[in-house]
Amino acid sequence: MVMELLQCGSTWLVESLVSDCVEIMKGKITILDIGDLLRVFQKAHDIMHENLISLCVQEIRKRFSQRMNCYEVLFLTSDVFEQYLIITEGYLPQIERFKMMQTYLTVNGLIDNGAVNGVVGQVELPETTNKDGGQIEKKEGESNDEDCSESNGEPPTWIRLILDTNEKKAHEVTIPEEPKDKLIHQEYVKTLLGHIKFGSMLKKDFYSVVGKSGLLNEKEKYEYLYLTQ
Repeated sequence: MVMELLQCGSTWLVESLVSDCVEIMKGKITILDIGDLLRVFQKAHDIMHENLISLCVQEIRKRFSQRMNCYEVLFLTSDVFEQYLIITEGYLPQIERFKMMQTYLTVNGLIDNGAVNGVVGQVELPETTNKDGGQIEKKEGESNDEDCSESNGEPPTWIRLILDTNEKKAHEVTIPEEPKDKLIHQEYVKTLLGHIKFGSMLKKDFYSVVGKSGLLNEKEKYEYLYLTQ
């Protein structure tokens, strides 16, 4: 409700309403979980409120530095995801940042599903941890499809469902992607790759993840491989 009022105040330039909403959020932001923080992070960018953005970044880095590669990032808009990828620098290992980026691009249809090979779905699932960061115990007899899928080198079930849905939609809509849109997507991918420091990766991680990815051509992979540790 507060975020809706904040959006309304920003749209209609009601400074007093915006100020009151921001003050309320300042009091709540320290107890929000990572998912809610990311929703505020998105909204803060929508209304271009730098103070609220800074507060979100501070809380995410302070309390969730180990959980920044989470499921909720998949729902950020493309421009906000780029900003989020930037703030993970120095907090997430470079290989995790690459996995997060690749999963976001794939799930949101910004690259072909064939551009990745067995490394999709490398984000933290919301069911695996509670708000305190502890592990949620599975009920007796409950199957673990995600673990089985990952052990077989396949994407987790939830990712496969999303990709299957996207594939069905692609068959239903026969209009091909416009060359202009494809070019925009390629430029966006190139921009995101520019935020990854491949030189900080271990060679074994590079081989197992980046080496299987279609985001880079063979020439680029060889060039970045020489930079790895």
